[in-house]
Amino acid sequence: MLCLASSAVLSDTVVSSIAPLGLLVNDLSPEPENSSVLITGMQTPHSQSLRLVDLKRIREASLFIWVGPRFESEFGSGISKYLSKDRELRLSDIPSLKQKLDESTSHAGHTHARDAHLWLSYENSIIIAREIVKRLTLVYPNEREQMQLKLHQLISQLENDRLIIKDRFTKYKGHNFGVYHDGYGELVDEFELAQIAHVTLVPDEQISLQQLVLLKNQLRDAACLLADIRELEQAKKIGARLDLKVIEIDLLANQLIATQTERNTFAYPKYLTSLMGSFEKCLIQ
Repeated sequence: MLCLASSAVLSDTVVSSIAPLGLLVNDLSPEPENSSVLITGMQTPHSQSLRLVDLKRIREASLFIWVGPRFESEFGSGISKYLSKDRELRLSDIPSLKQKLDESTSHAGHTHARDAHLWLSYENSIIIAREIVKRLTLVYPNEREQMQLKLHQLISQLENDRLIIKDRFTKYKGHNFGVYHDGYGELVDEFELAQIAHVTLVPDEQISLQQLVLLKNQLRDAACLLADIRELEQAKKIGARLDLKVIEIDLLANQLIATQTERNTFAYPKYLTSLMGSFEKCLIQ
């Protein structure tokens, strides 16, 4: 089982910044019990600073996996000084993902910088899984064959799930919805979902009365407001003022990790399926 961050745990073979990346490691590693996650519970990657114990775990890890400074903004790119290049995997440095991150995206007629939630798509997760296996092969050179088999099986399941989801969501084409925190662009683009507005770009942003009036106009035809479990309380207050139902989504896989007990099934596809389940719950009229 994936190990959660704890001050009692000072050294792990593979350390991931967030739980979704930890799930991928868990699915692919020959020793998932020797992996752990830094940011857990109700902590947010956008404002979570590294403690001394965290830096120690990163320094002692054989591999540290994170998204990059656009996402874990308080980590700082300076953590690289603690790691050799082959001991750090930064998603924002993977060429195909970096290219996406550098592109702009458009929702509801507005163009803005693409959000950094790069793991949030079936296509991207396959790219990330391949990169993880490349790095894990350096950590476990004698387990290369086993990891390649796991990778092949995981990719097959992700591709199959993607086709099922794509077919299932065709009936929701044109069903408008809003999000509390604008962080779902990868899934929105992948399945051509109709996100028409967001409340905030970053967690804990204060909403003015003027913004609220604008949102009420933008979201007048929306089916719901989608909100991460960390922001549910604030989102429900906004939802009540906008007369919108609020549907929770487990963006960072906390609930999945808390209940993960099966070792013979892949966890990451379950995570993506649970996200799409929240979207569907939102879009059902």
